[in-house]
Amino acid sequence: MTSSSNKSEVGTHLYCLIGHNVEYSLSPEIHNAAFQALGIRAVYIVLNIPPPILPDLISSFKRIGVSGFNITIPHKESIIPLLDKVDSLATKTGAVNTVVSKGQKLYGYNTDVYGVLRPLQSRGVNIKKSRALIIGGGGTARACATALASNGCKEITILNRDARRAGRLATSVQKAFHINCHHSALNKVSSSKAIENCNLVFNATPVGGMNLEEATPIPTNNLTAGHVVFDAVYRPYKTKLVRLAEKKGSMTIPGFEMLLEQGAASFELWTGLDAPKDIMRDNLMRVLVGKV
Repeated sequence: MTSSSNKSEVGTHLYCLIGHNVEYSLSPEIHNAAFQALGIRAVYIVLNIPPPILPDLISSFKRIGVSGFNITIPHKESIIPLLDKVDSLATKTGAVNTVVSKGQKLYGYNTDVYGVLRPLQSRGVNIKKSRALIIGGGGTARACATALASNGCKEITILNRDARRAGRLATSVQKAFHINCHHSALNKVSSSKAIENCNLVFNATPVGGMNLEEATPIPTNNLTAGHVVFDAVYRPYKTKLVRLAEKKGSMTIPGFEMLLEQGAASFELWTGLDAPKDIMRDNLMRVLVGKV
């Protein structure tokens, strides 16, 4: 992964997360802890940006010299035409979640892909032997599909409430990676069938998170000990989907691991330094569950 240093001797660098309705984000907790640990004069904040003002914001960022930023819902796809350059992985993904400022030019990357891959790899999950179900059709689903397809996943099924959006994502994945990628509208029948035919389930929707904590994106009756269930939602620490999957004996991966790994990759792009992941993780866990 290409790195770019924005560290200087004078002044305080500004980094941020831009999204809409993202006041709950814990990204500041991991990045500000990392800056402090390495003695970097920088601050990371959250900006709540409605879609209509995104172009004006990006123009302002170029003028004032923001050092870098993350992008989340709903801007991961719409940010692309506003950038000066997008790297090949983000281009294949069709979504950007990290931007590095180089002079007055903005370069887009996708570190969500690493947020998906690294927790799977640390558990020894064999992606090449996997058949995956991805729930969702937005930027996170795109990153998951790219991560799996680029690492030899046998087959991917994408389910989304908007079947057309799922279809567009499936088509782009098939074209980029020459992999069997199916799609359908998300409902009880389609999700139950998909669970029976896969071993890896990834929730790339907000269902199970803030204000939706008692919901699951899919029925869990068909989950077994042979499934790996990865939920991108990180707040609460364990979503209802994760808790029910644990009761079925499935291997589970909570969303905070994706947050941590994509954040560490973003940090390294911005600073050119190794991310202090232990410190970032400890601070994140302290906020999520009140302990290290």
